[in-house]
Amino acid sequence: MLTIKRNRITFLSAALICMVIAVTTCNTQDAATDANNERLAKILSIYNEQKFELVDEIYSDSAVLHHSSYPDDFVGKEEILNFIKSNATAFPDLKLTMDKFYQSEDIRFSFWEVEGTNTGILNDMPPTGNKMKVWGIAADRVVDGKIVEEWIVFNALDIMNQLNPPAPTEEETKE
Repeated sequence: MLTIKRNRITFLSAALICMVIAVTTCNTQDAATDANNERLAKILSIYNEQKFELVDEIYSDSAVLHHSSYPDDFVGKEEILNFIKSNATAFPDLKLTMDKFYQSEDIRFSFWEVEGTNTGILNDMPPTGNKMKVWGIAADRVVDGKIVEEWIVFNALDIMNQLNPPAPTEEETKE
């Protein structure tokens, strides 16, 4: 288990270094004036307005989502859609904003912020009613206008500290 965590940390560290190198060598523009404004608007609509049907327009059928908070990747549009819907269930008032957007060849980087109130189940955690706000980084590899691979990195511990879930009961720790 320790080897898996070390490999994941090594991979994430390498991914962040690659993103920094790519960002320093790519063109930068405000997200609002970027040529990919339509794609960004659709991503924002998926999360902020729960327009889940737009997932078909954004992701390829075989897209892979690598998420820093989950041990397994989300493979295929259906798994990615289920992941997005589970976040919408946990945070019905979720608000995603894109702070910066960079593009280099077929890789697009975004720096974003998300906030919301936990009024639904998050993974297996009951709702806390608490608000959270966190920033993160996403890197998308795009082919023929659709995301084929995506990396999402943020501090999940920060979210858990803000949500302050109740401690597990004695019965839950025995499971």
